[in-house]
Amino acid sequence: MFRTIAAATLVSTIGLAAYAEEGGELVLEVDGETHAYTLLPSQSDWSGSESFGSASIYALPTDKSSHLQSLMLGFSLAPGGAERGEINLRTVSDGDTIRYYAGDDAEEGGLVVTLDSSSVSGEELSLTGSFQTELGTSDNYGRDIDLSEAMTMQGTFSVVLGPVE
Repeated sequence: MFRTIAAATLVSTIGLAAYAEEGGELVLEVDGETHAYTLLPSQSDWSGSESFGSASIYALPTDKSSHLQSLMLGFSLAPGGAERGEINLRTVSDGDTIRYYAGDDAEEGGLVVTLDSSSVSGEELSLTGSFQTELGTSDNYGRDIDLSEAMTMQGTFSVVLGPVE
């Protein structure tokens, strides 16, 4: 009896260890400067399935003194990769906050999200990939984006997302 309980405990412990933990990192290159970001799991999630769903990645800079602040990258999961992406970046300089936006249409900055890998383990979705875009300002939270003074951005991500709660 003891061996049965011990074996069951061992198997369940190994099974739990196989599940990934929410978290991850992003590395951005913005106008030629590199910035490291850490995923904020409480504000990041996914829903649907690995081949038809959506992912929302919210991250903060590891350097808290950076003028670049919160970053949100969202996209739909589809067979063959990511589509319908959007991104916004909040900056703070001399006490002024400016938000930059981009979408996947050329007039919105031409955001391209490329998935290198995606897999589901339990309720978590693991994603690695890259993105590139130009970001612009907006007076209406990204509905109309002004790219006249665009910020160029590219980056990579490796994250584990929990489900929508």
